[in-house]
Amino acid sequence: MSSSGNEETPSVSIVMTTFNGKKNLIEQLDSIRLQEKAEFEVIIKDDCSVDNTVGIINDYIKKYRLDNIKLFVNKCNIGFRENFISAIENSSGDLIFLCDQDDIWRSDKIEKMTEAMIRFSEIDLLACGFTELVEDGGIKNRIQCKTVKYDESGSIRKVAEPDNLLEVPYPGCTYCVRRTFYDRCKKYWLKTCPHDAFLWRSAEVMNTAYVYDLELMIWRKHGESSWNIENRKDSGSTDIKWRNAEEAELKMLLNYAKNEVSDNVGIKKKIVNNLEWVRLRKKLIQQKDIRSGLRLIRHLNLYPRFRTYIRDWVVAFSAR
Repeated sequence: MSSSGNEETPSVSIVMTTFNGKKNLIEQLDSIRLQEKAEFEVIIKDDCSVDNTVGIINDYIKKYRLDNIKLFVNKCNIGFRENFISAIENSSGDLIFLCDQDDIWRSDKIEKMTEAMIRFSEIDLLACGFTELVEDGGIKNRIQCKTVKYDESGSIRKVAEPDNLLEVPYPGCTYCVRRTFYDRCKKYWLKTCPHDAFLWRSAEVMNTAYVYDLELMIWRKHGESSWNIENRKDSGSTDIKWRNAEEAELKMLLNYAKNEVSDNVGIKKKIVNNLEWVRLRKKLIQQKDIRSGLRLIRHLNLYPRFRTYIRDWVVAFSAR
């Protein structure tokens, strides 16, 4: 990596979305308020909470006289995907920090990551290391970054372009995103795609995703996250829904690469390979097509684990 030498201080926005988050909200707000970097705006967008989330936030703002926090409350529930993108649109900072309602940030998270973004202008998306706090109902993720040995020096490394472009190894709450990058890619966002997956994949296509190997936050995992609730609600739906969403997102990435990446031959080939994999999986499950299942052997490197390939066969031929 090369240092840009640009010492101009960018403006910073923290973008948080909330929905029925009263249980852990104060811990997150405290960790933001006590950040060592003093100047930043906080944009909070509530998606029609039915608990006292909005009241807690308003009381917190009044208690600490926090002029830098702006709270928006949706008129109707729009879901976490659209709510996050909408909240980003309400922000104004040159750097955008994505924030969940129930984590805990280390006091130097903004300072450390802002310094890195100033120093290295080639970074569009910077993810930081984290510690998982798994509560009742939470699932410990098989996260790629957990293989990294953290120390206080904190190296900054470029993300190697993966075979599977659908994998997102770092949660959005670890991200700092450059505004110019977001403005460039936002027109390609699909409403079916979570904000963090969209931003991570877009940065991978641009070859501008980096990781700061320093644990700068605690990521709380529990059974009542928006993602877990949605998955429970959709438990009766078929895998075809997910394959359709993946296919649409890969088509979007291909369009993005064609329009926004100058040297795009390699990444286009990889996206097309991912598209073939998703389509073969869909054909195996939807049509019980044995030839498609056998052709998937060529794409075993795209499966997170071998048993997921076996599961595709089980889903395809199990009684429904």
